Amino acid sequence: MEYKQWNVQIWISEDDDDALTTATAVLFTPDGKRHESVAHARRNPGDRPVPGIGDELAAGGHCRTWPRN
Repeated sequence: MEYKQWNVQIWISEDDDDALTTATAVLFTPDGKRHESVAHARRNPGDRPVPGIGDELAAGGHCRTWPRN
């Protein structure tokens, strides 16, 4: 069985009022190809800001969009 390693870097940013979190994931393959995916998480206006939750949702969101990019 052959094993491969791919490296993914994820950058997370939040807007000034913590209502929108953006995660940008970049996959670098061993042959030098670069694939990028961007996902967003929006806080319900009735919820209090909990930045860690937005980070997790936005970072996980790129996994859902990756095959389409």
